[in-house]
Amino acid sequence: MNLKGSLAADFLKTDYGAGGVLTIVILYLLRKNKKLAFSLACIELTLLSITEITTFFMLIPIGKYNGQRGMKLNKYVYYAFYPVHIGLLYLVAYLLGYTGFAIR
Repeated sequence: MNLKGSLAADFLKTDYGAGGVLTIVILYLLRKNKKLAFSLACIELTLLSITEITTFFMLIPIGKYNGQRGMKLNKYVYYAFYPVHIGLLYLVAYLLGYTGFAIR
């Protein structure tokens, strides 16, 4: 494991700290066996925090991937997806009264 990277991640208080660095190392070392790599990364993330148990859902599309390119969509659909769905989630939370701040 990259000790310097882990120490730096903990010192800088990054999102996942040393556990995130370990996840990246696992994915890199096992990059030839994607199913094993992602399975071990999911286990490691779940041990890091039980709320990460949902990472196992990513194994479904990875297991179904056959190496072929899927349907070709306009690249702007992909570019827009993340900000649009975050905005919709914010709107739902705002309407339900769960947000502590408002975008002005």
